[in-house]
Formats: sequence, structure tokens, C-alpha cells
Amino acid sequence: MKNEQQKKISDKLTKQLGYTEQEIVNINKYYNSSDRINRDFRHSGYPADYFPWEDVAASVWNNPDDITYIDKECRVCGEQLVKIKFKSPQWTWRQLCGRAGNMILCVNCPCQIQFKLIFMN
Repeated sequence: MKNEQQKKISDKLTKQLGYTEQEIVNINKYYNSSDRINRDFRHSGYPADYFPWEDVAASVWNNPDDITYIDKECRVCGEQLVKIKFKSPQWTWRQLCGRAGNMILCVNCPCQIQFKLIFMN
């Protein structure tokens, strides 16, 4: 049950941000690279309050077990909010500017509601 729910959340975020299959491949390549490479994809166009949506989406795709619904609703659309364990791309850790923590977001709007930093280097 939980895996189906996590996949639905991940798929909905991907759809809301409007990413194509090729963009997903390119975003994951960027996210998992230990060297900073040129971004071979477009930005989502949605405002990112804490981190670029590409990094948030890649964190969701690469860590699907760390997605859970929380008992709060979005103030804008009324959808149930989601908590993810966010981790910035690999190159940020190599460059000593990596960040990781819990992020609350609305997958429907989409919007980043809150970020609580747990690790940084």
C-alpha cells in the first residue's frame, strides 16, 4: 500500500512540474553526478522557495521510501501535504555545500512549504 501511495505522489509531482521522460533522465543524471555538469533540462517554471524543483523532484525519484503524507492540508488548494527527506545533488556534497533535511510540500500546487535542515557540509 505504502509503495503504491509513494509512486502516486512521485508521478503526480512529475506531472505537475511537466517533465518529460527525457527530462527525468537528464535531471537524474545531473542529480547523481559527483561533478557539477551543465543542466541539460529546463527549469519547471514554478517558484522554488528553498531548492530548485529539479533537485526536489530528483530527491523524490531517488528516495521513494522517504515520502509520507502528513496530517495537514495546503492553505492554497486544500490537498493533503507531503513530507519528503530531501537531499541536494551529489556535486553539492563534493563542493562542501550539500544540504539534507525534511521538506514539507504540496504536490498539487506545487509549492515548498517548509524545510528543516538536518545535515549540511
